[in-house]
Amino acid sequence: MKGLWVLAVLCVRLSLAGLYDGKGDVKVLRDPEFTQQVKKRVSIVEFYADWCGHCKEFSKVYKEVSKVLKGVIPVIAVNDESLAQKYSVKGYPTVKVFIPNGTNNPDVVDYNEARSLEPLVAFAMKRLNKYVKDKVSKATPKPKTSTNEVPGSVVQLTSDNFKRTVLEDSNTQWLVMFYAPWCGHCKQLEPEWVRMAKNSGSVKVGKVDCTVETSLASQYNIKGFPTIILFPQGGKPINYEGARKADDILSFAKRHYKNVGPPKRVSKVSDLKANCSGPLCLLFFLNKDAESQLDTIANVRQKSPNTPFPFVYTTEGSNPQWEGVFRLGTFPTLVGLNLAKGVFVHMKTAFSEASVSAFVNSITSGKAYAERLSEDLVDEDVVRTEL
Repeated sequence: MKGLWVLAVLCVRLSLAGLYDGKGDVKVLRDPEFTQQVKKRVSIVEFYADWCGHCKEFSKVYKEVSKVLKGVIPVIAVNDESLAQKYSVKGYPTVKVFIPNGTNNPDVVDYNEARSLEPLVAFAMKRLNKYVKDKVSKATPKPKTSTNEVPGSVVQLTSDNFKRTVLEDSNTQWLVMFYAPWCGHCKQLEPEWVRMAKNSGSVKVGKVDCTVETSLASQYNIKGFPTIILFPQGGKPINYEGARKADDILSFAKRHYKNVGPPKRVSKVSDLKANCSGPLCLLFFLNKDAESQLDTIANVRQKSPNTPFPFVYTTEGSNPQWEGVFRLGTFPTLVGLNLAKGVFVHMKTAFSEASVSAFVNSITSGKAYAERLSEDLVDEDVVRTEL
C-alpha cells in the first residue's frame, strides 16, 4: 500500500510538471507573470495542453528552440485555458510571437509554418530584428528629408517624408499621384500634374513612385496606375475617379476643401509666398491685441468652410512697408491678395464678422475691384538695411 501511495504522489507531481519541468530554458508562465513578460520583451509563446499528443511531440523541438534562443528571446509555454481564449487559440499546439508596443496589449503574430527548429527560430528572429530596427529608428533623430516644396512644383513624396509632409499637415489639402515610371497613362498625366501644381492655389501637389515606395502603395491599396488620392486637411483620403485633367482634378479638391483652424501668422515675404501661392489669399492686418479679432476670423471660417483660399494674418506695425504698399490707414483691416499677378483688393468698411463675410462674398462673386501693387513687398529687416 505504501508503495502505491508513493507512486500516486509521483504521478501527481509528473502531471503538475506537464511537458516542461520548469528547470530547462522553456519558461512555463501564467498570469500575471505572463502579461508582465510579453509586454516588456519580444517573446515566442507555445499554447499547449498536457493531454495533447501533438504537443508532446512538439515539446522536443520547442526545447531545442529554447536552447538556441537562450539569452536572445524568451521561450515561453502556456497551459492556461483563460489565456488561450484571450488570444484566440483554436487548437494545440499553437505558437505566437508577442511584440511589445508600449501598452498592456502587445502585438501578436501567429506562426503557421513547419513545426521544426530552423523555421521557428528564423520566424522569431525576424520579428525581433524588426522590433529592434523600429526602436532604433524612433530613437535616432533624423535630419528632415527635403520635400522640394517649391511653390508651384510637384513634391516627390517618400515613406520618409509622407507622414510629416502630408498626413500631419492639418491646414493644407494634398493631391497625390501614385504612379510607376513605366506606366504610359502616368506619362500622359504628368504634364497635367505639373500644370496643376502651378495653378493649385492652396492645394499642394505630390507624387509617389510605387516601384520604390512599396509600403505606401500597399498602405493605400494601389491596384493600378496612375491612382489619384486627395488628402484633405487631417481628414480621410478620398480616391479621385474623374477625368485626368488639371481643371477637373482641382475642382474635385475644391469641393472637398474645409477652411478650418486658426489662420497662419505671416511675418516675412517667404511666409506669404509659402501660404499665398494660389490665385487668392486673405491677408488680415490685426491690432497687436488680436485675440478677439482672431475669434471674428474663426467665426467667418466656420460659417464658410468651403471658401477655397487661405486665411493669414500679421499685426499692425510688424511690416510698415506692406502697410504702405496697400495704403492702409486704420486697423484691423483686410486685403485680398494675388501675389502671382501682383494685385490686391482692400476692404474699406469697418472690421466685423458681417463686413468680412460680405468682403469674401464680393471676391468670390467677382464683384470686387482689384488694384495693382505699386511695388514689391519686402521684409522689414530689408527696409532697415536699405535705410
